[in-house]
Amino acid sequence: MDFKKYELIKEIGSGTFGRVWMAKDFDSNEFVAIKRRPKWQNIVSREVEAMEAVKGERGIVQIKGCFYSLTPGGIIMQNIVMPLMTKSLGVFIRENRALRKQNSSHRISPELVKNLSFQIVNGLAALHSSGYTHRDFKPDNILLMDTDDSERKFPTINICDLGSSKKLLNNSIHMPYVVSRFYRAPELLLGSCDYNEKIDIWALGCILAELLALDPIFVGRCPDKYRDNKVNYNKQGVDEPFQILKIIEVLGSPNSNDIELIKKTVPKSIIKVLDECLLKSEVSSISWLEIFEGFFTDGERLLVEIISNCIQWNPTKRPSAIEIL
Repeated sequence: MDFKKYELIKEIGSGTFGRVWMAKDFDSNEFVAIKRRPKWQNIVSREVEAMEAVKGERGIVQIKGCFYSLTPGGIIMQNIVMPLMTKSLGVFIRENRALRKQNSSHRISPELVKNLSFQIVNGLAALHSSGYTHRDFKPDNILLMDTDDSERKFPTINICDLGSSKKLLNNSIHMPYVVSRFYRAPELLLGSCDYNEKIDIWALGCILAELLALDPIFVGRCPDKYRDNKVNYNKQGVDEPFQILKIIEVLGSPNSNDIELIKKTVPKSIIKVLDECLLKSEVSSISWLEIFEGFFTDGERLLVEIISNCIQWNPTKRPSAIEIL
């Protein structure tokens, strides 16, 4: 099928799983978003399958249609048609971060934080109830739609980019190198191939924390002095140890029970590191109330409690999205 029904206007986003364009639908005379990527073999993509599975669910971007087109070079492109949203939560947070630089007391209003948090958790609960784990949950994969409805006070939230989403079956092996690093659960950072939807819950805690603080809570990067080593520079995984260190700075060292649980799912090469490094270190945790001091009101103490429950070493201790609701 060609683009007779749509006119591509401008590119509005890009990522690992394609480029997103603003387009005009000539039939409805409305603007839509079209996500384009090369079609792989003769199968329906996992993203389309996931979007079909969550049709009608609130809090998740809805698929309006899918068609295929041919580029001048002969490449078959998959085109997913979706509603056009205003901006991502990531952009919204960065806008507010810039405002805080101008005014140190600036923050997102408690009412808006509460409403957005509820919508995000509700959307994630719907995704998990459908059997899918997102596996790349982060602010840039959550979309906001401003409203013209005078009776609706807050923007609408939709979780998007299901390109990494997957049904995680028991006793199956999954790739550990998923989720953007700042939102990646410790079991993934340590190389676990046996994980579940609780990796999304860790990411959820990081996202809610960022709504309060306006900065990612765990920013682990390899120092530049080590990057000068040409052997390691730009290699995949060079930042992961420093991400773990950032987590330890906040959560403290995992206890022996948590380490034993982690050891059951990580590669054998990592087990010795866990024993030698984590078991022998005794770093104390920092209070979440101390971390968010000045960033929250008394009415948001429950949100801070939810964040602390989500961001735990032990995935079995993290609540489900439905339990949070």
